[in-house]
Amino acid sequence: MICTKAKALREAAREVWNLPMESSLRYSGKDWVLILLSQVNHDNRTKLLFLRWRAWHLRNNIIFGKGNPPEPDRKGMKTILPSITTKDPVPTALLSNWTPPALGKAKLNVDASFSPGNGLEHRPPCSNAQEAEAVACLEGLKIAIHRCSLPLVIESDCSQVICALRSGSISRLAIHATLCDIRRAFSCPATS
Repeated sequence: MICTKAKALREAAREVWNLPMESSLRYSGKDWVLILLSQVNHDNRTKLLFLRWRAWHLRNNIIFGKGNPPEPDRKGMKTILPSITTKDPVPTALLSNWTPPALGKAKLNVDASFSPGNGLEHRPPCSNAQEAEAVACLEGLKIAIHRCSLPLVIESDCSQVICALRSGSISRLAIHATLCDIRRAFSCPATS
């Protein structure tokens, strides 16, 4: 943070904000930024992170030929902090719908993505989202049975795959072979 542009940015910020002394913003050894951030209050931590981001933005503008940046906008600094700190929090319902497995069990959460004809295939090509979810269940199960000795519970957002696995009957679904492989993997003990 010894760049002259970054220093000018901090000086402009000090006219508006209460920041730590300049001497504490210098490299002082391994993890110095993390140590500094852990020693300041939440408000200063937010300001310092914003200033680091802004300094990096200025640096990129200079390096990649967008010209010399304008002088730091003191008025903008007064308005930017409230806008980055008073955003509405994410509702807790959106943060996590995951529920832990029952005691003595392990859980395999599966959520495949499907993009028809994306031009790049990491796994065998899938013709639809249902097939992608079934293949993801199988691949996840193959890994999980070698890493966990607890009984496994599969959780997926594809109800057709879960219902087909629960039914155990012969399925006319295009994913029948994959469902059989999943059932076989569940019935075989893990081998080292």
